[in-house]
Amino acid sequence: MIKVKLDPEYTGNGSDIRNTATVYALTADPRPANNTSAAAGPPEGTVKTPTADL
Repeated sequence: MIKVKLDPEYTGNGSDIRNTATVYALTADPRPANNTSAAAGPPEGTVKTPTADL
């Protein structure tokens, strides 16, 4: 799992957030079309309100 934090000044709802992952290998790939995946927006659809973990 990778966790990221938004800039504290961010005021959007998350719809403008993009996440793209691409993999590469030194060996030949018989299916290169599946090497990239992209998602728009945060999981669950909206940016959560900040909370404190004390």
